[in-house]
Amino acid sequence: MDIGELTGEVIGAAIEVHKTLGPGLLESTYEECLCRELELRKISYERQKGLPIEYKGLKSLGVLFPAACREFVIPAKAGIQKIRLDSVSSTE
Repeated sequence: MDIGELTGEVIGAAIEVHKTLGPGLLESTYEECLCRELELRKISYERQKGLPIEYKGLKSLGVLFPAACREFVIPAKAGIQKIRLDSVSSTE
């Protein structure tokens, strides 16, 4: 599967979760359901992957900076695609 097909599959999974659940739920609910949808589609991913952050000598892997680990990382042949979960669960 090339990067374009993979991207389409991931977006399709996110849309399926949102269509099924509708708006207004907690982000953790969408995250759990998106994990299930990705598994059903046999798409590998890493959940809540900590990203190395350094700020004026303070180093963290997302523990002190929770926004730094609110992503799904999906390996692809052409590199790594990072999918922001909050774009899936937005109720705007």
